[in-house]
Amino acid sequence: MSSDENDLQLLAKIISTIGAKDLAEDFILDFLSAAEISDLAERWRIVEKVAEGIPQRQVRDELSVSLAKVSRSAQILKSDRQSFKKIAKLIES
Repeated sequence: MSSDENDLQLLAKIISTIGAKDLAEDFILDFLSAAEISDLAERWRIVEKVAEGIPQRQVRDELSVSLAKVSRSAQILKSDRQSFKKIAKLIES
């Protein structure tokens, strides 16, 4: 197994083990920098808006990000894994 696969499995195990919002927040604050938190949240917001059908240029303007960042983030919606849609559905319920 490659180092990348080991890393992925480790992080998936950690994240799937977190069951409480407070613990999730503590984990995020302990392990991610403010910039990393902001980047991840920004990517989520971009994907949310694109998933809603908002044109990429409008998303760029609304969030004050580059069109390249919007385009890269929008690729998440094309993933065979469909993680955004699955997680968004869990958040809604």
